[in-house]
Amino acid sequence: MKNWVVQGQYDASVGVLPVLLRNRGVGVNDQEEFLTPRPIAHYLNGLSGEFKAALKQARQEILRAINQNSPIIIHGDYDADGICATAILYKTLTQTLGYAKVAYFIPNRFDHGYGLSLESVTEMAKLVAARFKVAEERSIPTPTSPALIITVDCGITAEPEVLARAHDQGFRLIITDHHQKQEHLPQAEVVLWTDGVVGAGVALILSLVLGAKDEQLVSLAGIATVTDLAPLRGFNRALVTRALASLATNPPLGISSLLTASGRTSSAISTYDLGYIIGPRLNAAGRLESAYASLNLLLEEDSAVVLELAQKLTAVNTERQELTLHMLELAGQLVNPEAASVVVVASPDFHEGVIGLVAGKLAQKYYRPAIVISVTGDTAKGSARSVPGVNISDLLRHFEDRFTGLGGHPMAAGFSLHKDKLDQFMAEFVAYTQEVIPAELLVPQLTVDLAIPLAVVTEQFVQEVDQLRPYGVGNPEPLFVSRAVGVAGANYVGKDGAHLSVKLFDGSTTYKSIMFDAKNLGVPALTWGSKIDLVYSASLKDYNGKTSVDLIIKDYAVSAQT
Repeated sequence: MKNWVVQGQYDASVGVLPVLLRNRGVGVNDQEEFLTPRPIAHYLNGLSGEFKAALKQARQEILRAINQNSPIIIHGDYDADGICATAILYKTLTQTLGYAKVAYFIPNRFDHGYGLSLESVTEMAKLVAARFKVAEERSIPTPTSPALIITVDCGITAEPEVLARAHDQGFRLIITDHHQKQEHLPQAEVVLWTDGVVGAGVALILSLVLGAKDEQLVSLAGIATVTDLAPLRGFNRALVTRALASLATNPPLGISSLLTASGRTSSAISTYDLGYIIGPRLNAAGRLESAYASLNLLLEEDSAVVLELAQKLTAVNTERQELTLHMLELAGQLVNPEAASVVVVASPDFHEGVIGLVAGKLAQKYYRPAIVISVTGDTAKGSARSVPGVNISDLLRHFEDRFTGLGGHPMAAGFSLHKDKLDQFMAEFVAYTQEVIPAELLVPQLTVDLAIPLAVVTEQFVQEVDQLRPYGVGNPEPLFVSRAVGVAGANYVGKDGAHLSVKLFDGSTTYKSIMFDAKNLGVPALTWGSKIDLVYSASLKDYNGKTSVDLIIKDYAVSAQT
């Protein structure tokens, strides 16, 4: 059982929605906009002057390249955000602007590493030479200025020697990114940076300035916003709200095929679908092999080819899940229980493509920052995940001189270093975190919106709560606690009997509820007639034309009340 932090008691005279908004820090004057976000254009007007100036420069640089018939290469990233960002900008340049001399490059994490690197610059030079030499043979005029590289979702931490190599190769550079920037910005023609949106969000804004009007581009940016765990406030909330509406009526062919291949049949699309069905499948290819299958899924227009790609990504995702479970078991054997403030494990047996996923699961299991490091040859690559209140990027930057590469966010980061420095780094990092991470931040807790009698949770109640959708970072799905609720039946269901189905009774009404993965969480056994205190979310389920309230149990304990 976790520590339950209950933020308030239910008051029928106040209702539920005002309390939920207050719990999320939404002031009275902002409630209308939060519940009904304004058009995206409204939020674009609120961008910083520095960002707007860079946006104007980026547009001018792109139009200049087009007017001078220069090749344009979009340098993306191999995760869902980078893939969506690449697709957004590629579609804008080729379809909205009708420019043919555009190519894209997605680095392979195993061959090129992360972001704009010496290896990726070399590959793009080869790409330009091969691709556009063919174009010249077709009597297309030769370029009169250097080729233009536009990075999306990467580049802000590019090393000076990488930028110098790019310029030596004759490239001009536009850097667009949202990752944490360093003190000195990269030397490029334009740096378009903000940490207020994800990489695909920056690409979308640039595309809108270039004249794009395709709603499907908004859908892709919405998917990336959720999968990259951006806070759903302001522009991000408006973007995801609009994206969900577009996905329900006119989804991109690749996304609809991916949902079909995954077995998803409902027409209603939620942030759960974006984060747990679409996102992992777009990410899977880049974790285990090349991310081009995911990008091609978003760009291909032949439905048969798209379905084949969707099926491939679904199969690769299954392989990724199995590999993650195997590595999690291996990592569990290496965890040092004496390292009270952080989990750090390293092994040559760790697959580089899934170390971030394993780190996330370890952080969740032990409720502390976790770092998983794969070792190949002389290089060690690490991926870190954190818990609320602990900025993992800041912790790692304390050891910045040890790394050959470092980047990320407060909740997730990645790095590389020489194998010879690994043992010393691990020991010193553990010692450092013991000193600087407050113990209270490492106590598992569950933030609960309201303590409420179960009988209050009616269909009308859930409809009122659902006005807060879409849920995500910064706007979590509301949780409630009800006490001394009767158990009218309980049994394990699902694959391997991992989920606990519980029938609850409040004295007048019976509720269906389920606790996912309860078998592996070590929860106490339930018997008919016992009473429990439970934390849960509530949703409406339609079946054969009848609507019912379903509860998703997050935690429970045997009630002290009788």
